Amino acid sequence: SLTIVMDATIDGPEALDDVPLDPNDLNLDGNPLTSQVMTDEDTAIAVDLGPIVALDTNETISDITLSDVPEGAVLSAGMNNNDGTWTVTVGELDGLTITPPLNVSDDFTLTTAVTFSEGDASKTFTGSVVVVVNAIADANVLDDEIVQLYEDFTIPLQLSAELTDVDGSASLVSLVVEGVPEGEL
Repeated sequence: SLTIVMDATIDGPEALDDVPLDPNDLNLDGNPLTSQVMTDEDTAIAVDLGPIVALDTNETISDITLSDVPEGAVLSAGMNNNDGTWTVTVGELDGLTITPPLNVSDDFTLTTAVTFSEGDASKTFTGSVVVVVNAIADANVLDDEIVQLYEDFTIPLQLSAELTDVDGSASLVSLVVEGVPEGEL
């Protein structure tokens, strides 16, 4: 008698462009775990992963882990693990968005990882989501001052303004006072 034991080979995710994924170089086009997105500061953007489907229908797919999530960034679905990682299900990828930290315009890269399993064999496939964040100047806070004026007297105005966006992408250049009657300074 002859006994043949076949070990499972993990095929991983189905490529998006009909070119099989090379498990040794997953940063190629077609990797459903890799994308690049662009958003404005303080604005949610689609993470743009998937669909993630196992090439071998006998393989099961674990939840997806997104690592290197900046402190203060928020995903629209999934579970915040409070350590810079979020866990999302394959079903939560459709419509998944990320909002960068408030008033921060730094670009960042998320690392994506999903494990495919069949029997006792498993393999983790990775990718990355490059998030480019465009700086947006926020409205500044200006303290209003009510001043009582007397005829023929000069009263100094004590105006102050401060930036609400303090990540270094905005600066306060000038303060303009409007509505001053003509001939008055």
